[in-house]
Amino acid sequence: WLIWEGGELRDFELRVQFRLTGAPGANSGIQIRCQAKSVTSVSGYQADLDAGATWLGRIYDEHGRALLVERGTRVSIGKDGKREVERFADRTLYKALFRENEWNDYRIRATGEHISVEINGTLFSELIDQQQGERDLSGQLAFQLHSGPQTKVEFRSVRLRDLLPGEHQVKMAGRPEPKPESVAKAAGVLPAADDGRPLNLGFEDGTLGDWTASGDA
Repeated sequence: WLIWEGGELRDFELRVQFRLTGAPGANSGIQIRCQAKSVTSVSGYQADLDAGATWLGRIYDEHGRALLVERGTRVSIGKDGKREVERFADRTLYKALFRENEWNDYRIRATGEHISVEINGTLFSELIDQQQGERDLSGQLAFQLHSGPQTKVEFRSVRLRDLLPGEHQVKMAGRPEPKPESVAKAAGVLPAADDGRPLNLGFEDGTLGDWTASGDA
């Protein structure tokens, strides 16, 4: 781990560019609000990255609860550890967003229990973590060189700024799954003529009936 010794992260926005090359399984990560005992022992929140196949944009808890947020999802963890998950995108679509052999933009925003991860301008994952005894509201910043296959990871343009408490928030949509009958009701109603006659809006009768052509139309 490469550990920043310039201070602690609390409420912040981190922007950094990264480039990852090596074997297909190469991956790395950015530790935020982590607890760093040494360059070989770091625990806490990790915003993951690889070449897009599996880990890019996930939120992980190193030496803790393991995977917290799959990409394409928004997760709320209650005080008792119970999780609520909302999916806003198909996780398989994110692989195409990784720029091979080029610099990629990584953005992390966090205030209090709210954390968001964006890569190359696209939202990947969001977390609301209220679990007592597990969440980290402050800690250090560290960059990872993962063990395993041949890997080269580069970071540049590291920019960090403080945010005000509550300046960034993650909101669960909280919409229940629509029931079949409610979907049918929401499908819409075709308008009718004053006498109740169905209008020829989709040219069902093969003519311009109920339509008026103007100009050169």
